[in-house]
Amino acid sequence: MHSPQRNPLEGVRRFLSSAEFASVLTTVIFGVLLCSYLIPRLMGAPAYTTMVTALVICALLSAGCRRREISWGEQIPITLVVFVLWCCISIAWASRPSATWSSLLYQVAVLILGLYIACFRDHIQIIRSLGNALRTVLIVSLALEILSGVLLDLPIVFLRITGNITSGGPVQGIFGSRNTLAFITVIAVITTVIEWRTKSIQPGLAVFSLAVAASLLIFSQSAIQTGVIAGVFLMLLAILIIRRRSSDERSRWQFGLFAFIVVFAVIAWLMRNTIVSQLRVTNELNVRLTLWQSVLDTARQNPLEGWGWVGAWPSGVQPYFAINFDIGQKHQSALSTFFDAYLQVGMVGLVLFLAVLVLAFIRATLVASSKRSSVFIWPVLIITALAITGLAQSDLLVGSGWLLLVVTVALTSQNMSWRSRLRPLPASEQDGSLRL
Repeated sequence: MHSPQRNPLEGVRRFLSSAEFASVLTTVIFGVLLCSYLIPRLMGAPAYTTMVTALVICALLSAGCRRREISWGEQIPITLVVFVLWCCISIAWASRPSATWSSLLYQVAVLILGLYIACFRDHIQIIRSLGNALRTVLIVSLALEILSGVLLDLPIVFLRITGNITSGGPVQGIFGSRNTLAFITVIAVITTVIEWRTKSIQPGLAVFSLAVAASLLIFSQSAIQTGVIAGVFLMLLAILIIRRRSSDERSRWQFGLFAFIVVFAVIAWLMRNTIVSQLRVTNELNVRLTLWQSVLDTARQNPLEGWGWVGAWPSGVQPYFAINFDIGQKHQSALSTFFDAYLQVGMVGLVLFLAVLVLAFIRATLVASSKRSSVFIWPVLIITALAITGLAQSDLLVGSGWLLLVVTVALTSQNMSWRSRLRPLPASEQDGSLRL
């Protein structure tokens, strides 16, 4: 006979382990992280911290109730964990450990949330939750821009919305930066197209979502995301071409794609001075070049270990204060994920971060080009967008960019984990696709 005192606890356990709870929690996680600029300015930084903490607690409780459903050893990406561990170790030589501690706690919190999503939700469930969150934040962004620029003709100062939509932009929505807004719209376009292809949403809603995202992308006037869109489109085209090959030819086409990307990257690096000189006409690039040179000069003082992980640059902390003072501007990042990684966690951290991206990209490409379902295209397109964006923005290291990176890296690790090959698989689960 069961004790009646245990019934409430059993009900709580069933609630936390239910698919409905995981679905709502996933959508809320994406929504809160996408609003990482809006929420602190509406309710203060402590409110945002409280929200993230509550989400982490909910995720941990839910994961604890469902711990028998997954194999932790096979589903947690080792490269990602090693990178975060190196960031944690960097507190030993940080100039201000207090700033490092707060940044590390935030980074680990988002890591936990991303791993929870990837471990307990499948591809299409993640895409649908992200799509719902993206539609909400982009509609709010467009509404506030119209309110500021058309209805009130006044800036919304605390959100840095200047009301430039009537003059064609640039606009930044609720993200504080036009480049971040453009980055989010590109993610929204990719996600909505996959939702449409998998019939997860009605065609009318898909068209509306694409129209909102495309409008904000145009009004953002972000030259950076133009290159991202081109890269994503070419990657999609390559995946579709490889998918049409026979199983015997597919491996050669996959290796051919990787070889082409490597050769292209090497040529672009060797011709970097020529490319920069051709693009130097834009003031935005000049700002970045000046900042990057100062970051490189500073990073070379601690080339292996870096200056200690801080994520977004804190005010008044060295060497970030000195960099801003040197160039006469105020930045909260190096405006490049890779420059920021080199500055904060040194060459060791940069190599680890590159390993995370490269392995995830290879795995995602192999899976996307071998499996028929459109949902498997989503991770490789997101990783492509993240990697190209990382060249000129630091969004991959904090907030929603870091969350998307964790989710996609964890998904690709699950799809092609070498650790799963350490145990025998049933014949029904084996296939002839190329393995990493």
